[in-house]
Amino acid sequence: MYYFVISGFLWMNVTCFDIWWTFGSLKNSEAGLTASMKNRRRRTRLLLYCLYGWGLPLLFTGTLAACVYGDLEPISSRNSVGKSRCWFSRYSWDEKYFYWLPCSFTILLNVYFFLTTTYRYNKVKADIQSAMSDVREKRTRKLNSARVKLLMNFKLFVIMGVLFCMEMVSDFLENIPELAYDTWFRYALLLTDTLNGLQGLWVFCLFVLKSKVLRALATRLGCGRAVATRRRRGPNGARGRVNTAYFSRTTSTSLAATSSSNGQNGGSGLVRSTIDGVLRRFSSASSLNSAMSVTGTSLKP
Repeated sequence: MYYFVISGFLWMNVTCFDIWWTFGSLKNSEAGLTASMKNRRRRTRLLLYCLYGWGLPLLFTGTLAACVYGDLEPISSRNSVGKSRCWFSRYSWDEKYFYWLPCSFTILLNVYFFLTTTYRYNKVKADIQSAMSDVREKRTRKLNSARVKLLMNFKLFVIMGVLFCMEMVSDFLENIPELAYDTWFRYALLLTDTLNGLQGLWVFCLFVLKSKVLRALATRLGCGRAVATRRRRGPNGARGRVNTAYFSRTTSTSLAATSSSNGQNGGSGLVRSTIDGVLRRFSSASSLNSAMSVTGTSLKP
């Protein structure tokens, strides 16, 4: 249990560092590198993350096990693991050094990463607004992707870091005699313990229980009907989700109007048959843009 708790905090630290590194490398840090070199660099970084997120908790757990079960006097006689509960005893030295200290250190690091990342985000956003138009679009896409990661990591920090801080504050206030037996304080302790105990549920809701994932899962299991939609940019550059059936109806209307205008010059039947054939061929959402371009070319006077 101790291993997975420490590993969870260290992996949260890894995600915060990764988004901090991403915002720090927005200025073409991988420019000039080939695809194989980029993949090699990313694999190396992933390996270092795994060593930090899984190897360091293993080192902590091994050290704690040596202190508990080893013949290390006077450390072994002072350990409190498993004596009063299936965890550290409250306010013991091993709880202080093996639990509170590493968790508090990672949270302080995460606060630093978030503050500097927010500063970098605002700086990069200001640079993009003053950049040239050909460079702006590429950096804007990269910035938007990094912003999504920043928001998700901030939610993860709130779930794990803030709840952990609330647990620390409640443990500290529990030593105050005036509050220890107060009814409202006991209810507050129950609330913080419940929220902290359901931490895994909040992480599941954050990363898995999303509309996009649920739609993909429903489509995979055959429990729902996928809506054929596409992302496109509007005239003002904003992205929106638009149903392709709307494009099909709009295209049919515009093509029908074109065929009626061409019918005044004769040959409207040929135009209508050409339109129907093209629409049947390109009725799927994946080929809709190609259909519009083909029909637009073939109907030029």
